[in-house]
Amino acid sequence: MNDDELITLDLAAAELGVHYMTAYRRVRSGRLRATQDGRTWWIRRGDLRGHHHPAVSSPLGSTEAFTTALFDGDETAAWDCISRQLHAPGGTSIERASDLLLDVIAASLRQVGDQWARGETSVAAEHRASALALRLIARIGAEARPPGRRSRLVLIGAPLHDIYTLPAAIFGELLRLRGCEVIEIGSDLRPEDLAEATSSSHEPQVLCLSCTQVGNETAIRSAIAAIRRRSPQVLIAAGGLAVPTEAIALALGADLGGSDTVAVANRIAGRSRHDRGTNSSE
Repeated sequence: MNDDELITLDLAAAELGVHYMTAYRRVRSGRLRATQDGRTWWIRRGDLRGHHHPAVSSPLGSTEAFTTALFDGDETAAWDCISRQLHAPGGTSIERASDLLLDVIAASLRQVGDQWARGETSVAAEHRASALALRLIARIGAEARPPGRRSRLVLIGAPLHDIYTLPAAIFGELLRLRGCEVIEIGSDLRPEDLAEATSSSHEPQVLCLSCTQVGNETAIRSAIAAIRRRSPQVLIAAGGLAVPTEAIALALGADLGGSDTVAVANRIAGRSRHDRGTNSSE
């Protein structure tokens, strides 16, 4: 292939075996060279060298090895897939752990969910894979978190009718990797329960709403309104499949959000309770 050929960021992400947002983060951070023409990012194919996702070049093969282990409930094999990449030459890093959480575990869980939705696997197998994923998420965090005192207390919960816990668990580890103290308060919570949690003795600085249930805007808006009434000083973030952009998060009453989980985690980790509603250009 011609190293000088220009390809779109979408195609570059596909060739690297990573999510589009992972490739985009590498461009925005300067790790991957790119040029922008209007709304399109262009990558020189030769510049992809050295950027292929670790899971793709793993001695165990591609992420299919991990997904298979997840389906089989084989924790030893699944952790072996993760550990080889987490401790590859260069040392454990926040960035590597974040990529593994999003591009290996989250991606594999989507495959499990899709197969269950198509009737190709049982609900028992799906639950087994989810339980194993929760343990692996915690192990990645324990291995990769930097030492030191935790700061910036963050609560994570899901609004009424939103029953999924794995997205919140993944986001919680992204925050812990960035030095936050995180308390996960559960899913399918009534507005008054979320509001009560923010006014507890823990004195949270931030509350994150994990919003995966598309069409659940009324519950999300009600939750945010209740939190505002009870704890107006708390910074509120909302993101997930149901809140894919920051514009939607703001329209629902949150201070920030969207589906770029790493970008939102970075912003939360760098903000305090005293700057709610400020730094909107971050």
